[in-house]
Amino acid sequence: MRNLKKNSRTMYYALYDSEIPIYDEDGNPELETMAGYKNPVQFKASLSTGQSDAEESPFGKNVTYDRVISTCDTSLPIDENSLIWVKNTPVYNADGTVNPDSADYEVAAPPLDGLNSLRIAIKKRSQSVIDNSSSCDENVPDSGDSGAESGGDEEDGF
Repeated sequence: MRNLKKNSRTMYYALYDSEIPIYDEDGNPELETMAGYKNPVQFKASLSTGQSDAEESPFGKNVTYDRVISTCDTSLPIDENSLIWVKNTPVYNADGTVNPDSADYEVAAPPLDGLNSLRIAIKKRSQSVIDNSSSCDENVPDSGDSGAESGGDEEDGF
């Protein structure tokens, strides 16, 4: 398998680095931490149009994923803790670190590495509002979904 330049698209990945403590307004550390990631790295690879059919389960039966990245670059250090930017571009915080909420995909399973190829299952992340990220219509719920969600919220309020 060789990468056809025509089928490759530019994406970014960020590797997990460490847990970062969260501080309150007085500068005291809270009990919670957030995941810290290294600076995103640009790469090119092929991206599937959607999830594989039921007959093919290379990542296992219980792994849920939306798309598959395929490449001949077996040296990519992407692992199951990495974040992927496909449609979005990385957004940086004021301190220069990458904002993990700007990533639109995360790795769903450990990558499958072969002799000459690498396959990575990725799943869509729920997006929060980011100032500089591109807006997508994919995150807008269908009219049928929004009624079910709002009805559930009203019942929880009693």
